[in-house]
Amino acid sequence: MEAKAVAIVITFAALTIVLSAIKIPTIFWPQQNFRLWEIPIVTVFLLFGFRVAFSAAVIGIAGQTALFVGPASILEAPWGLIVVLTMFLGINLAKKLSQSRLTYVKLTTGIMPIVLFTAFSIIVRTSIMLPVDYTIYSSILPIVTGVNIPDAYIISLMPFTFLFNVLVPLYTVPASYLLAKTISNNDKIGNKFRNIP
Repeated sequence: MEAKAVAIVITFAALTIVLSAIKIPTIFWPQQNFRLWEIPIVTVFLLFGFRVAFSAAVIGIAGQTALFVGPASILEAPWGLIVVLTMFLGINLAKKLSQSRLTYVKLTTGIMPIVLFTAFSIIVRTSIMLPVDYTIYSSILPIVTGVNIPDAYIISLMPFTFLFNVLVPLYTVPASYLLAKTISNNDKIGNKFRNIP
């Protein structure tokens, strides 16, 4: 990685760590919080692509896991990484659709890119994270914490998990898109945002 890419990775990883300290309690799920740490990761993905964003995500998630230790902190890093990868996949699928000749609607103007990126992020994130969350709660979390979680309780959490995975992209993707668009106006950083609708 060249020096500029390393500096970008470190900057966005640091932002991820700092923003992970901000926790906004959810009304519908008392044990869960809305957090802002995914915004810099998705922003760097939009600006510089997968390689830089993945590096920033790994460092940022590892840093926040080390600094903000919780009862299941060993799971935080892989769990968080899966979450951001679902968002990357959703945005990539939306980009491919918007660049496809099969689309009859102009998807590259106004708020359409934000709507498309957000919708695909929600679809991909919810479809992947629901089974991942169930597996973590039913199989992996009991091993890590030593507490067996009843299946009925896990199943009762799934609607809240689904809602949470819908709501997070609703604020993360638009905020990231607008940040990336603002940052991309600086031609000196050599970003890829201009290739995005």
